[in-house]
Amino acid sequence: MKHHNRILLSIIIFSIILTAVSFAAETRGLSVVAKDSSSGRQGEVRLYNKSYAVIIGIDRYSNLPADRQLQNAVKDAKGVEDVLRKNY
Repeated sequence: MKHHNRILLSIIIFSIILTAVSFAAETRGLSVVAKDSSSGRQGEVRLYNKSYAVIIGIDRYSNLPADRQLQNAVKDAKGVEDVLRKNY
């Protein structure tokens, strides 16, 4: 039962990450609109334009018995990496 819970938790986390990544594509970067007080002109000022991700997938834990190890965490992490590299 616990193995199924970990798999379900991994799927939920993966789904949340994909949802966040999709949202981030629409709101990527941070900018402010600034107004020049002397000319009255406005312009967008980009504050950053790069994003970084730390993706961790661990299948094997030294303190868990063989029957409680994960099987897809590394594969899922690589899938998240692929999505990020291809789309963002």
